[in-house]
Amino acid sequence: MSAPSSTSDVEITLEVNPKTSDMQKLDALYITGVNRLSVGVQSFQDKFLQKLGRVHCSADIFSLINEARSVGFSNISLDLIFGILDQTLDDWERDLDSALSLRPQHLSVYNLTIEPNTIFYERQRQGSIVLPDEDVQVRMYLLAQEKLSEVGYEQYEISNFALPGFRCRHNEGYWTLQEYLGFGAGAHSYLKEGLPECRWGIRWQNIPNPYEYISLVTHNSSVAAEKEELTREEAIREAIFLGLRRMDGIDFDDFKTRFGLSLEETFQDVILHLLKEDLVSINGGRLRLTTQGILLSNVVFLNFF
Repeated sequence: MSAPSSTSDVEITLEVNPKTSDMQKLDALYITGVNRLSVGVQSFQDKFLQKLGRVHCSADIFSLINEARSVGFSNISLDLIFGILDQTLDDWERDLDSALSLRPQHLSVYNLTIEPNTIFYERQRQGSIVLPDEDVQVRMYLLAQEKLSEVGYEQYEISNFALPGFRCRHNEGYWTLQEYLGFGAGAHSYLKEGLPECRWGIRWQNIPNPYEYISLVTHNSSVAAEKEELTREEAIREAIFLGLRRMDGIDFDDFKTRFGLSLEETFQDVILHLLKEDLVSINGGRLRLTTQGILLSNVVFLNFF
């Protein structure tokens, strides 16, 4: 069955878990108009899925992708994680090869990050979790860049790769500071400059409790739980941070049009230093991270702020 024609010019993404999705659900989603799936694969090896506390196994991933394609999905993204406990470079290469055997339209490749106030954080603090050292993790990332590039994937953001024409539209919107509205409990929204109450942008999060959200909507009341009005300095910081994450980089003219100042002149000393260290490059009126700059992106961002 073909997707409804009304969705032919839009991208509707849904995140799915390999263990909790089946043919019936996928078919219903496709008929409804969902035309892009983002699959939380993380790894194709059961031993690492168990370490990450995932409920699915490798076989579930292949089953889901086959079922999704038989239903009609032709835009599928896979999330992979590297730097997992006890993971070797060979392990990571096997995961990449497994992902490429499925030829997804999009791949997101993330370094495992252990957040405070989690079980993993406490175990790492106690020394019971030791992740691959930094050099190995760098080699893992470079291996992903190399293998994906060789088979036609374009890297368009630090962690994201796509076949031509399959960049993730909603992420591109976030990274280029486009406006978005979130509907539903816990959803986020962002409107940029031009608002009377906040020239440089405003973002908010809806109340997370679904029952309270429904009650407020029913009574035409505000559902915003947290609201942040950006200052000019915050907007500039965000534009630099998000702009440099993209391989397209920051367009000098666009930056000047938006903020009324020259990025090159305002941050001249910073940019000259980063150029000298081969962390950024300037080409075609754009400031971009170099390969070394991508690996040290947090250092680059801190230089600006």
